[in-house]
Amino acid sequence: MDLNNYLIGHGKSARLAEKTGISSPELSRMKTGKKKISFYNAALIEFGTDGAIKMESLLEDQQQRTVAGYIRANNVSQQTAS
Repeated sequence: MDLNNYLIGHGKSARLAEKTGISSPELSRMKTGKKKISFYNAALIEFGTDGAIKMESLLEDQQQRTVAGYIRANNVSQQTAS
């Protein structure tokens, strides 16, 4: 799913803004392509959508997409330091 499709429906943008801390106007600029989505914001959006939108689908840079895929594949975010 992409950000454009996810935000269809009444209140979706406001709920995502609340969950991520990204303002609704900024989400709108990202949705329309007027603002490039940073790696950080892509991560916030993935977690804010409970994984419905994957980071890789939001990122333009191939290296960043590769890193995002690596993090997911290796569950880096769920590992604890020893």
